[in-house]
Amino acid sequence: MIRRTTLIFNLLRQTIGSVRFMSSKAVEALFDALYALTDVRAVFRATAPKHELDAGQKDAARQALLKVKQSIGVIEKELKL
Repeated sequence: MIRRTTLIFNLLRQTIGSVRFMSSKAVEALFDALYALTDVRAVFRATAPKHELDAGQKDAARQALLKVKQSIGVIEKELKL
């Protein structure tokens, strides 16, 4: 888990480059996106190894990914990217 967290923060650091300040709104959006990705991961784990999703699982994954996209929009807006 620590290795994945380090990877995520390294990717974030590369993405935002020289930005030295993140608003609390951007930080909250980041964690919202991470939690939503955890929800997608849970769907994948529940459907392993074939990952054949039923309608409810597809909807759950779709909603979680929509949340990720919205969160990324907030982060980009807050960081003026």
